[in-house]
Amino acid sequence: MLDDSETSAYVVTEFSGEVLRYARDTRGDLTLTAQQSIVDPSAGLAHSRYGADPTAEHLIWGADVHLSRDGHWAWASERSASTLATLPVSMSGEPGSVAAFTPTETQPRGFGVTPDGAYLLAVGERSTTATLYGIGADGSLTVLDRQETGRGANWVRFV
Repeated sequence: MLDDSETSAYVVTEFSGEVLRYARDTRGDLTLTAQQSIVDPSAGLAHSRYGADPTAEHLIWGADVHLSRDGHWAWASERSASTLATLPVSMSGEPGSVAAFTPTETQPRGFGVTPDGAYLLAVGERSTTATLYGIGADGSLTVLDRQETGRGANWVRFV
């Protein structure tokens, strides 16, 4: 995902569970400038690999990343531990160490932040509910509501 100024691109790695930040120049070329783990150390997850079954082998399984409207916070999902990591983002766009791990829907592949930046909605591939979080000024997530969605929800988009 690109930040609003289109000078930074952020990705989450699936097998190592890291948020990577790339600086983007005027030609669109990308240069890796930072990487930060989104894996909760208490989850005891191991580095994953191509062809592995992350849930059966208890491996890292990163999925999605989004920024706050003001660019001061990033959230990333890790599916094996079913967590959302909250990371501060510096003025230069570098992600810092995780400020909080929030347990969320089972196997959260996708989530989204509302266009006004006030809420985060998370769903899980192995969950039948969606959770709505309020986003605090400090990037914290507070559960506001949980609703039934049916099985297999894996992506969130606001239009």
